[in-house]
Amino acid sequence: MLLLSIHILVSIAISIAAIYKFIIYPTFISPLSKIPNAHWSSSISPFWILWSRYNCQENRRVHAAHLKHGSVVRLAPNELSVNDVGGLRTVYAGGFEKGQWYSIFDNYGFVVSLVSRLWRLTNLQRSLHVLLVALSNPFSTKANDLEHLLQI
Repeated sequence: MLLLSIHILVSIAISIAAIYKFIIYPTFISPLSKIPNAHWSSSISPFWILWSRYNCQENRRVHAAHLKHGSVVRLAPNELSVNDVGGLRTVYAGGFEKGQWYSIFDNYGFVVSLVSRLWRLTNLQRSLHVLLVALSNPFSTKANDLEHLLQI
């Protein structure tokens, strides 16, 4: 009898934890919960947007959601759509780290490219890059191609 009640209590505890993790937290407590949902199920599951993509309806439905809810819309529990120049600047120039999945764009599987780089350049690195580009321009092939114009 005691063993049966322990199994029931464990099942109830797991059920409560799952409901909290997959329904209550993403819908009411998550920082993204303040952003309007494109669909009633957007905070719980990505199924709505995945189904829209599968049926080639994503652009139409996301655009309709932006018209209805504003410039920032939640498409899935961890996915947003931003339809605002200021918001895009914040996202793309705001220093957000890239996800690990960008590493699939590595060249030959191990050489990091501009797209697959997961870290941001620091101000010093960016300044050095600008300096190196400026110094390398006279030695570029374009400068050599224009050399015949300078001959008298």
